[in-house]
Amino acid sequence: MGKRVSADGQVLDPTPLAIMGTVSGSPDVAALNGQFLVVSLHVPQNHISVVRAIRVGGDGVVIGSPTVVGSSFAQEPRVEAVGNRYLLVFERYPTHDNPRSRALMNFINPDGTGVG
Repeated sequence: MGKRVSADGQVLDPTPLAIMGTVSGSPDVAALNGQFLVVSLHVPQNHISVVRAIRVGGDGVVIGSPTVVGSSFAQEPRVEAVGNRYLLVFERYPTHDNPRSRALMNFINPDGTGVG
């Protein structure tokens, strides 16, 4: 769920918009060319967390369906617009109970597809 906010801080939507369905936390959003990319953690099964993303138009309409854009055992996704695409960064752990992590990144095209 989410609400759009204008540049001056005014809330544009009287009721929350259904954006991605069930999420497990750590949402973030970035704007690019009048659209938004929303990322969040999703736990499809116990202890396995992945990063999902979905696009939202400037009018608040959800575009497409959520896509997995980060690998398993992911945490703390963050997204920013960089040039003409988005940059997603997140932490990845080897297993659900291993304290060691590494930072990973992925560019995402304006159409929501991963670059690699």
